[in-house]
Amino acid sequence: MNKLAAVSTSIPTLVLVAGIWWLGFGLPAYFDLVFLLVLLVGAGVALRRAIEVLIASVSCLLAIGVVIGAAQFLVAPEYGTYRENERYSLPNRPVYQPNIEAVVQQPHGDLLVIDPFVPQSLAQSRDVFFKTDSRGYRNRTEYAGEVDILVGDSFIVANGTSQEQNLSEVLINKYGIKNYNLSYPSTPLAYEARFKDSLTTFPLAKGARAHFFFYEGNDFEVPPPELNKQLDIGYAKPLLPEAIVSALDNYETFKSKIRKIYIPILRAPSLLNGVARRFEARWVDRQRSAVLLVDVHGRTVGLFSAHTLSALNAAPQLDLAYDSVVWNRAGCVFFIPTAARVYEGLIASPAWSPMAQPPPAFELLKKKLASYPLRIVDLTPILQAFARGASAETLPFWSDDTHWSGYGIAAVAETVANCIWEKWLQKDLTVQKIATRRPLD
Repeated sequence: MNKLAAVSTSIPTLVLVAGIWWLGFGLPAYFDLVFLLVLLVGAGVALRRAIEVLIASVSCLLAIGVVIGAAQFLVAPEYGTYRENERYSLPNRPVYQPNIEAVVQQPHGDLLVIDPFVPQSLAQSRDVFFKTDSRGYRNRTEYAGEVDILVGDSFIVANGTSQEQNLSEVLINKYGIKNYNLSYPSTPLAYEARFKDSLTTFPLAKGARAHFFFYEGNDFEVPPPELNKQLDIGYAKPLLPEAIVSALDNYETFKSKIRKIYIPILRAPSLLNGVARRFEARWVDRQRSAVLLVDVHGRTVGLFSAHTLSALNAAPQLDLAYDSVVWNRAGCVFFIPTAARVYEGLIASPAWSPMAQPPPAFELLKKKLASYPLRIVDLTPILQAFARGASAETLPFWSDDTHWSGYGIAAVAETVANCIWEKWLQKDLTVQKIATRRPLD
């Protein structure tokens, strides 16, 4: 009987611990499954000693409550959110929290989160000033009738880069182009929908034109699995089946939303989730998520393999609605290449075969949007030229991140400005044909 009593009290203790951590600390899905099995097995045993279980449960709950309560005072609200994107994204809407003005001390870029085995020496810590307007977009001021609207994803938001260096502000402050940044990390379909909705919900100015930005790394559909053979990632961990990955991701997203929406007081860190994902990553990948380390101008730079594979894809696909309401009001379309494509000529021995030039994804953009009165500009030559002349400290992409740096943004800003200035002069605009305009003093 003593053994039975011990089991009946320890099992409910584990169940209670699991419940608290489920809400507060973000255990991944497969840990939840283990605790569910413990709960089912322990239920029959626990029912035989209900009084002992009740006493143990209350005692455990009080003890854990003290720990969680203390964490609310000892743990900073932003703990576990290493950059502004995660810290200020709304869980149920594709915008950021409105009217945010904060400086985020970002210890590293997203590559150290994507691949838990990236060396910490790759990290580039920085202070990121982040300001949103009342609609939740990254603008320093409210919409005031601007006719030039920038539409894209995290590159135009400039995740990981301070506000004064993002493209929208550079165009305003250096080139005198007043614009509104309508960007948020999302998909090309969402770009279209966001601009179309804003025409009536803002409403945007009558003559407003959208300038779209497409990123080679993740705006085009995931390349076929056989393409993995073209990239020597240095190891061959098996990939989880797509159905399992989808189920895990959906479940963990659902649980995260529950914590953020309904129990916001539980701001406890996701340390165990990070530990568990590192444990998982030792044997399997949810996606081909290795980070390739290369030398560029004497600096070690990380390249996300999934984005590099997209650049190697000779037959990319683009999921767009091709809504004429949207594209007949578009001015310029810009193609942003991956870091691997930009640095390819600077890497002594790339782990891939030479990439096709011009980029297949850029050629696809030109083909799909050829019937609309807009101009399509490939930013690859600009960034490649800048990278060749850059130093280890002024590279166009963050060394620890998938996104471009303030230097990369500044490098393309004049090309973007020229296209906006000359947007109706010719349809097929190339970098060589753009008339140079003198920046503001």
